[in-house]
Amino acid sequence: MKTILITGGTDGMGKGVAMHFLKKGDRVIVVGSSTAKGDIFYNEARQLGAEERAFFLQANLSLVKENQRIVEEVKSRFHSLDMLVLCVASQKYKKTYSETQEGFEFTFGLYYRIVRKST
Repeated sequence: MKTILITGGTDGMGKGVAMHFLKKGDRVIVVGSSTAKGDIFYNEARQLGAEERAFFLQANLSLVKENQRIVEEVKSRFHSLDMLVLCVASQKYKKTYSETQEGFEFTFGLYYRIVRKST
């Protein structure tokens, strides 16, 4: 059994990837911003008989502190990962420059820092 972390795993392509690996018998950790979508993920995992291998972590991955928290939580609960799948996306498309609360450009926060903090 592999342990797989999927950012953006509660919706769209990320959710499809998560369900694929649950069906294969792997342990799947999904990270998403919506606890409601996390609950839906758990319910679908339960329908597959995979609730023991399905985990949801809520986080805003555009923030450095949230990336750090997720990395530390994964290290303490799961000890190692076999695969990291980056499917996090934002529908917050803006025509103007946008910063996170920590002063980083928003898209940079999602697509670069998660890789640096997770690997």
